[in-house]
Amino acid sequence: VKAGSWTLVTVYPPLAVEIIANYTSVDVNVTDVFVVKVISGEPPFSFRWLVNGTAVGASNVLDYAFRLPGTYNVTVVVTSKSGVTGKSVLVKVNPKLEVNVILPKGIEQGVPAVIYVNVSGGTPPYTVSVGNYTETVKEAGILNFTLVYNSTGPEKVAVRVTDSGGSEFSTTFTLTVVPHVT
Repeated sequence: VKAGSWTLVTVYPPLAVEIIANYTSVDVNVTDVFVVKVISGEPPFSFRWLVNGTAVGASNVLDYAFRLPGTYNVTVVVTSKSGVTGKSVLVKVNPKLEVNVILPKGIEQGVPAVIYVNVSGGTPPYTVSVGNYTETVKEAGILNFTLVYNSTGPEKVAVRVTDSGGSEFSTTFTLTVVPHVT
């Protein structure tokens, strides 16, 4: 280098990355989204995603739906101009959310009627709504909701269950309320 001349040198810190996962506990067949965040390193960057060692993607974002319950190791390998690094996250995949609704028979005006909602599978906690009533529960099981109808005729009842793993169950039933016989 001659006296009075300068050369600009850019020094990059070592390659460092992190994974941002939409869920680390998710239900079967729910698409999980993983994003690699490059914290430092020398561009350009290339990406390779692996699930339990099998290559499944090659961009900075991975959309992936697990087909079977279990624990999966999701790894991203990032290559830059000056190095290679990897980062992993464990994802617990739960069985599919299952909901069974048991409706009362012979609903009479002014008489309490119980609707049972049986929740299994999925990822707790769950939010269960029947009509205007909502309850959050920490584990699967049978919940009961007591409703009283003050008028006769058809009544629509919406049942909705959501879990923390991205699944939702929703249905509407029509119940027939008859006059109370004394």
